[in-house]
Amino acid sequence: MADVKQPAGVALSQPYAPTVERELTDSYRAHYDSLLTQARDALGPELAHFSGKMAQQAMLATFARRTEFATPQSFDDALHEAVLDEAATQRAAQDLEATLGLLAEQGPIEVERKYARAGVRRALALG
Repeated sequence: MADVKQPAGVALSQPYAPTVERELTDSYRAHYDSLLTQARDALGPELAHFSGKMAQQAMLATFARRTEFATPQSFDDALHEAVLDEAATQRAAQDLEATLGLLAEQGPIEVERKYARAGVRRALALG
């Protein structure tokens, strides 16, 4: 009988093998304090409560790519870069949410005009 919860042709995700899971846990524990501090600094005091989530997401994303790194130092560098990327994404999401909240109070025509200006400014800042 086919599993109706699992779409055909989609492989079930497999959990990490016990040795890999142990490696992830050890790596996370070894880096957590420095990742948390870096995330707090990057997020600022108003978003510091997201720092644990940012550290966790950075670790998981970097650990999934661990075979790409030739040395432990390159893994560490990528890990700290991932924290900065996660924090930047979180800040941008919060900024956009705040902007949209303010714009929604001003009506639909003004929202479109200001949203377009904000998009241009953000694109210039990222470019």
